[in-house]
Amino acid sequence: MRIGILPLLFILMIAVNCVALNTTGLTNRYKGSEAKDKIEEAATLAAQLYAIGSGDFSGSTYLNNIFLPPILAGIKPSEYYAKEDVHACVDEIKLFGALGLQPSIAVLFGQCSNLQPDNNIYGSVD
Repeated sequence: MRIGILPLLFILMIAVNCVALNTTGLTNRYKGSEAKDKIEEAATLAAQLYAIGSGDFSGSTYLNNIFLPPILAGIKPSEYYAKEDVHACVDEIKLFGALGLQPSIAVLFGQCSNLQPDNNIYGSVD
């Protein structure tokens, strides 16, 4: 009986940490491309708030505040990131925009500056 339970337990442990579960949304992680999209959406909103709050309506400032945050955060599309970390980054970018600060500053010095891939126990799956 123990011999039958051990392989089942081993397979179950692998399935809990399997990359396939990430695509179903059953885990608390975002794929890098999805995390990047969320950061871009937050940066777009924050850039609009920053432009309104500061009166700086130049196109270069607006574009820099939209395109720089995902690049500066160093998001890798093939990696997975913890949802809590991504949400903290997104909230901080929005807060910086609402306070009239450039969203790219939030990425350099805030929660987004230490956004690390959340690898499984086997390391990076590339």
